Amino acid sequence: MANPIIVPKKSVISKIPQSSDLASGEICINHADKKLYAKHPSTGAIQEIGGMSVHSHDELYSPDSSQVLELQNNSDLTITAGGATKTFTLPSASGTIATLSDISGSVSGVTSVNTRTGVVTLEKTDVGLGNCDNTSDDNKPISTATQTALNGKIGSNISGATGATALTNMMQITLAGYNALGASINANTVYIIVG
Repeated sequence: MANPIIVPKKSVISKIPQSSDLASGEICINHADKKLYAKHPSTGAIQEIGGMSVHSHDELYSPDSSQVLELQNNSDLTITAGGATKTFTLPSASGTIATLSDISGSVSGVTSVNTRTGVVTLEKTDVGLGNCDNTSDDNKPISTATQTALNGKIGSNISGATGATALTNMMQITLAGYNALGASINANTVYIIVG
């Protein structure tokens, strides 16, 4: 009966065994390089089996393989989900990228707004609202154009001439009473319809 124990041959750092070093079915292990070699049964060529150099990158897949996290051989981290891939480029220098408090903590303030730096408190002028204020409607002045238009209208003193017709009287009257005036309507009277 054949010996059931397989004893692999050993190679040294950066040394790949030659085809003549291995018989068909033998394996060679290189602990330093973390590589395993075998002789192809048909071609006799030496092939690397497993090891990091077989893949250009490492992957982690979701159970349904719809999402994958990959560490590329250039140190980029890619996330693929739903057909879209996002790349996170890691810095070349050593150090901590972020801590849990960086991710979950709150930001103390805006650090720059329109060339202003530091912790910035926004004012109305920062957003183009410099002319806005909190004046109540009762205290807001009217525009010059509005005042000019009002000056051409009838004021509280209705006895003065304000146009082609001089108004001399103001009368409160019902609609029925106004209709009853007929030809007696006075052109110089302001009629206020009530009721």
